[in-house]
Amino acid sequence: MLCVVKICKYSPPGAISNTVELRKGRVGQTTEARFNCMSLKMGKTGILLLIVCACCSAERQYFPQGNESTWEEARSHCQICYKELVSLTSDNIQLIAKDLTSDYWIGLRKDVNSSLPWSWWSNGDPLTFQNWYPGQPKQVEEKPPVQQSNACKLQLGDFCRNDINITEYSDLEGNVCILQVEDMCMNITNNTTEVTPSLSTPLILRNFTEEEEEKEKLCVSLLRSGLWFEKNCTELLPYICYEDRFYGDASVSNVTLHTMTINWMAGPGDIDLYRVEVRGDMSLTKNTTNLTLDFGNLTAGTEYRVQVFPVKCERDLNPQNVSFYTFADSIINLTVKNVTNESVCLSWVKPAGNHGFYTVNVVDHSTRNTSEETICIEKLRPGQNYTIAVNAEVEDPSRKGEPSTVLTTTKPSEVRNLTVHKVTEDSIILTWEKPVGNACCYRVVVKDEKNTTIFNTITHKTNFTVGNLTAGTKFCLSVVAIARLMPNESAEGEAKTVMSYTKPRPVPSLNLMATSDKISATWNPPDGNFDFYEVILKNGTGETLPNYVTEMNYTFGNLNSAVKYTVSIRTVVDQGSLKSDSVSGSKFTFPEKPENLKVFNTSKTSISLEWEIPPKLKDSNASFEIKYNSSFWNHTYCTQTKGKSLTLSGLRSGTKYMFELRTLAGNLTSNPISTTCSTEPVKTTLILTIQCSSKAPLSCEKPEVKKSALDKLKAIVKKTLSDQIYSKLNWRKK
Repeated sequence: MLCVVKICKYSPPGAISNTVELRKGRVGQTTEARFNCMSLKMGKTGILLLIVCACCSAERQYFPQGNESTWEEARSHCQICYKELVSLTSDNIQLIAKDLTSDYWIGLRKDVNSSLPWSWWSNGDPLTFQNWYPGQPKQVEEKPPVQQSNACKLQLGDFCRNDINITEYSDLEGNVCILQVEDMCMNITNNTTEVTPSLSTPLILRNFTEEEEEKEKLCVSLLRSGLWFEKNCTELLPYICYEDRFYGDASVSNVTLHTMTINWMAGPGDIDLYRVEVRGDMSLTKNTTNLTLDFGNLTAGTEYRVQVFPVKCERDLNPQNVSFYTFADSIINLTVKNVTNESVCLSWVKPAGNHGFYTVNVVDHSTRNTSEETICIEKLRPGQNYTIAVNAEVEDPSRKGEPSTVLTTTKPSEVRNLTVHKVTEDSIILTWEKPVGNACCYRVVVKDEKNTTIFNTITHKTNFTVGNLTAGTKFCLSVVAIARLMPNESAEGEAKTVMSYTKPRPVPSLNLMATSDKISATWNPPDGNFDFYEVILKNGTGETLPNYVTEMNYTFGNLNSAVKYTVSIRTVVDQGSLKSDSVSGSKFTFPEKPENLKVFNTSKTSISLEWEIPPKLKDSNASFEIKYNSSFWNHTYCTQTKGKSLTLSGLRSGTKYMFELRTLAGNLTSNPISTTCSTEPVKTTLILTIQCSSKAPLSCEKPEVKKSALDKLKAIVKKTLSDQIYSKLNWRKK
């Protein structure tokens, strides 16, 4: 007989893996023990299966069952009345576990559909998620080995090495034995404890009886904490079933004013019956085992909502829903109530039953919807015959009622598209289009706001200029079409009217005054009428919101210094819709002087200056002017910059310079700030010889005489050079 040795790396309880086997030798009879081993090929297959299941999963519903049963009884009940015992994943475990009140059977059994324990759910899904109670599932405890006379000796070091590569083996016939090397492999593959097996110690293989081969049937219960615990499958526990939500499809056919037929899809599994509920202006409920049902005595133009509930194990499944309308009935007593040059007004009595609205169709013209039993149809052609059809409608356009019709004729109409083409300060130009039908000329009437007629004339053109009007004044302008019925008779249609203002006049003058942060504007009023003034302030970055005033002055405050602002003013009428031409003026705010002028670097030929820009100058485009001079050399220079520092080069060494800094804005300059600084000197030694003569012998050698002479010389040099040129005098011994 053969001995089967499993070469494995230790995996924690519950881990999913495959097995690699090595067959060696012949020993006594044994039963097979299992260990978890790695298999790259099977691992890839498992991943693919998980992806496919994730893509094809349906919406699941979960149903806890209170009747305690064995695992097999629970599964049988779930398969009959639902789909299966529940399968747990990382997505649904929290949803299911939060309402648990007891321990429940779930669809996991140790030996379902596979020789690998705890690897498949009862519905065929692979086990991809585990949540075992500590110490679960229990490992099979091996009994002490019984030494046999025909034991085989194997070197464990060869089997427990990490680099062993066993990929194939042949089938065994007859009895086989399994070497119990789990503990040794576990210790050898542990990362923290190094174990060196003895290569000379033999392994003792034992025989197993047939009773020992019979395994206990173990299933998994879900504890109320959400953890898994293995139990004997014959224990009585409540259980949780699941079912994929059923989505069917119902439809209606043979719909009339008062009847219809409903059809639907068959439900999943063994359906006891279908309960059909109809809700609308009445409620109907019928039970049937068929997939179709007829209904009568319905109300015309009414919406009905139908639900078909498959009933399974005295439980309603998700209903199949459909809504529909019966046909609307015809309206009653359609009548023409009023006719004008471009409109017809109708009325009627609503139909029997219900309806949603009415459709009014003017043949070869237009179609309108209304919810009222009256309607006025406008914008018709004058003097023309019309056929008008009215029918009741519901929300389903295929269920409209039979139409009722009437014939009528319109009167002559008014002019079309009367428009104020242009307005000026003293005139309004009108344009319009000829009306549909006969028109020979037009009457133009103009009235002021007091409804006094100030102009009434007839023209044969489709435009007219009304002149000699007051600026900024509102006028009512009407145009009436005149039709010749006979040589000596005419008829006038309805007047078409528009309202218009003449354009207001602009202000005659605008004056601006500026400070460093304000601009004040003043102006004189124009001739004619106006409502108020619109005053706008603009700068280089944007435009302020318009300000509306009735006074003749306005001050803009909190402005930036040294910024050019433009003030525009217009007169306004008709709530701001008509404005005069703009009158504008520009002004710089007075520039503020810079601050803290100081020298931060000097050399023999250059001086570097820096200063601070006041906050109100930071958003301006102002530049800075620097004037500097040397009074000794009688040199004066000037330069400009937009920055806040500057290095002045090309200076004379050892010379004192005066600096003045100003802000420039347009032709305005700020008050200056100033400072002085000297360049570093290039020292040159000049030797002066002073001849001293005295009546007293050796008087010139006295220290006080030397000091007096040096002081007088220093005074002469200082007077000549002042403090503009660096100098230093000392006595030098020969």
